[in-house]
Amino acid sequence: MIKPHNTNTEFELGGINHVALVCSDMARTVDFYSNILGMPLIKSLDLPGGQGQHFFFDAGNGDCVAFFWFADAPDRVPGISSPGAIPGIGDITSAVSTMNHLAFHVPAEKFDAYRQRLKDKGCVSARCSIMTTARCRSRRPCIRGVRALILFPGSRWHHP
Repeated sequence: MIKPHNTNTEFELGGINHVALVCSDMARTVDFYSNILGMPLIKSLDLPGGQGQHFFFDAGNGDCVAFFWFADAPDRVPGISSPGAIPGIGDITSAVSTMNHLAFHVPAEKFDAYRQRLKDKGCVSARCSIMTTARCRSRRPCIRGVRALILFPGSRWHHP
């Protein structure tokens, strides 16, 4: 449950600096995040010994989404290194320390337009979802209408 007004009494954290994922194709990843989502590529580092690269996209509010590309990374294994399906369609269980999905806050009033924009850009299998806590079962009040574009790792994004 999202609790927007709670404060951390232990540490003053300013948000997430970055989350680092592993991609299989650096060029396609840069194309998708920069050209489809419009997130500027702000830093790229070559890893020592020709191991690969580490690159960062601006996700807004000072946050970044980063990727590693490793020259010799093994292929993902659905159901182990990533979910084998999406919620409501199949089993989403994956191994400890794996990534389930990536969600971006977007203005609620723009969600449908953004979803359509992705489809218009050729993201024919765009797995975008509405995240809402309206269905939570708790005595605490729920936050209604919280919306996010949720991008599932390993989704096949097809674009021109």
